[in-house]
Amino acid sequence: MYVVKVLLELLILPPNGLVVLAILGALLWRRRIGRWMVGAALGLYVVLSLPIVAHTLDRGLVSAVKAAAPEELRGAGAIVLLTGGIYPSAPEYEGREAIGGSSLFRARYASWLQKRLNLPILVVGGRVRPTRSSEAAVMAAVLRDEFGVPVRWVVGRGRDTIESARAAREVLKPEGIGQIALVTSPHHMARAQTAFRGVGFDVLPAPTGFGVRDGWGIVDFLPRAGALSKSSRAIKEWLGRLWTWVFVSA
Repeated sequence: MYVVKVLLELLILPPNGLVVLAILGALLWRRRIGRWMVGAALGLYVVLSLPIVAHTLDRGLVSAVKAAAPEELRGAGAIVLLTGGIYPSAPEYEGREAIGGSSLFRARYASWLQKRLNLPILVVGGRVRPTRSSEAAVMAAVLRDEFGVPVRWVVGRGRDTIESARAAREVLKPEGIGQIALVTSPHHMARAQTAFRGVGFDVLPAPTGFGVRDGWGIVDFLPRAGALSKSSRAIKEWLGRLWTWVFVSA
């Protein structure tokens, strides 16, 4: 199912989805629906490239997510840390693999929580791309060597959230751990909670990486490439929530 999901993302998410829509419209140009499809592709390209639209899509993902106080997580038996991307062959680290920006946010927060709560950490994440090490192994090394916190379990499996939840269950359930403090980004938290609850965990959400918006200017109402990328990420997360709900609840 993971391969099917990736292929659907490639076909649906902008900009690929808009290109596919425009090509189909061009093939049907002699019909009214073809011209409508081309117009829709161009219109959506402009709309999704507006920072105000990208922010609105993004904000909807985190509107109900709140930061957790450490005392709210004390009932957990472990901190489960989800990886968020890898930085392969980093030249400034002598060509070694490092963690990406989102993973760094999560690793720092997990280390902060571990020092306050003294809970064991499980890091979970496989190879989304062909890298030498799993994302979990790279993040665990950063936690140990750079943040100075122990990592009890390193689970180098899980190409997406559903697979990661199942892999974590295989490790923690035999340990008698059913309640976890789940560390991931605010945008990803709803989908992660659904996946981990679906395999039997009692989840205490511990999101990190909240964005702060200072205000709006005229440039936020003009198309920008970065806004299109942000819109695409937000749409991907909304679709990911739907996918997780369908296949975890099934």
